[in-house]
Amino acid sequence: MLAYFILISLLLLQPFHADANEPTAAKLEEWRDAIRQFRSDHVNLETGELEETLLYRLVNAHKAFHEQHTREDRCKLGAMMGKKRESVTSLENDMLDGVVVDAMVPKGAPVTLEMLKNPADGLSQGLLEVYLECYETIEKVKGVFSDYLSSVGMWTRHDWHGKAQGECVRRLINNVFEEIVGPSTLEDLVPASLPRMLRMVIERKRITERFKELQTSDVSLLSPFTLRFLPLYGDIYKWCSDGSSIVLSEHAHQEISRPETLAYLINFNALVAGKLGLIKFAVSRFLDQEEHNMPSTEEEGYVDIQRVRERMLRLESLQQDYLATVEELKNALVPEFKNLMTRSVGTYLQRLTDSEQYGIPLDIAGGFPELGIFLQLLPSDVPPKYEELAKKVFLLSIAYSATHDTVPDGEDEVTEQLMLCSSLHPAALSESNPDTGNNIASIDQSRSASNLGTDGRADMTSPSSSSGLRRVGSRKSSGYGASLPWNR
Repeated sequence: MLAYFILISLLLLQPFHADANEPTAAKLEEWRDAIRQFRSDHVNLETGELEETLLYRLVNAHKAFHEQHTREDRCKLGAMMGKKRESVTSLENDMLDGVVVDAMVPKGAPVTLEMLKNPADGLSQGLLEVYLECYETIEKVKGVFSDYLSSVGMWTRHDWHGKAQGECVRRLINNVFEEIVGPSTLEDLVPASLPRMLRMVIERKRITERFKELQTSDVSLLSPFTLRFLPLYGDIYKWCSDGSSIVLSEHAHQEISRPETLAYLINFNALVAGKLGLIKFAVSRFLDQEEHNMPSTEEEGYVDIQRVRERMLRLESLQQDYLATVEELKNALVPEFKNLMTRSVGTYLQRLTDSEQYGIPLDIAGGFPELGIFLQLLPSDVPPKYEELAKKVFLLSIAYSATHDTVPDGEDEVTEQLMLCSSLHPAALSESNPDTGNNIASIDQSRSASNLGTDGRADMTSPSSSSGLRRVGSRKSSGYGASLPWNR
């Protein structure tokens, strides 16, 4: 029954092996520099001129195409594309783009026109940056050359360029965010059979540990190049939100209780807040480093840094909204605990102590189903009144799962939740330090519950008020907060 714990531990500790065929960082930088230098040497945006050699190559290729294809052929090609007049067709576009690619791509770089038009899956961060330099160069060269085409009564457009470039930017930013936040344990590492709430709790704990790693690491996860493509804060929010939820089946959501719904929303909002905090921290630290090393005469770079800082301030405000929602949901959970716990805390503690003393298995599924709520939240989420009880449940659950290879029928789900308790809930293992690493709000400033409006709390504390609960899940009617997985 400890198989899950062993499996997940091995996965989390597994080292990353780089692709042996991946070019070195030095070689990738050399290629990027060469492409940028080519762009600088061959395109003068101020005068709208191309370097003569490149211009002649494009003009000659254009003439050769027209010599090989009669005007009637070209008009037919244009008609096939739905054009009302003779145009530069995709075939001719490919030919002209191929001239630019052949001229700009450094020797040995694994880049062709077809590769640029259809970026392969699994491209490394370094190769994505090389591709983006190519797209920018093609765009600028063809932008200038289009003036020549206009002078001879023709026009051109890039049907593939924007889409391919946008896809590479999306992958680039995803890679950057994933490197900052770290590998998710929601789907990739944790077996799918683990209960959804435990997976979210695992992820929250991992986010907290990841923040500690970033604080002690001197390695920057961004570069001036990637910073150019940093999306607006709304897209950053969407990335964090999409990766923090678990979609349930229609059958599963029919059995969701209100306490479990609140637990899900707490976990979701805390996860989004944590990821926003990680990205804000990494970007802000990089901006500090860039500003410190920037010459005082470089005004343009300073302006760019200030723009990104303003974006990070909006990101921080968004993060605070999520943290405030977490506090509201915790407050809404307090009366649910009162309704859920049919016995006094002292009675539960005595029964658990008796179970421990006489070696009776802890039967949460059969005898104390209400105690299962303590396995769906971090200790910091539990009302203070029940904190000692939560610790006791975890301690006995860990002890039971560590000494039994099989469990009675009906306890499978509970046992699965216990496999990682020893590593996920330090409060359950250390009576002297109950709060170590269990508060995701520590990633950034937390908002005190005393500063929250009373209307939201009043709506949520009513067991019959599903509308109040949903409003908390869509804070300020602008996409903030949790999206319940069964409402999708």
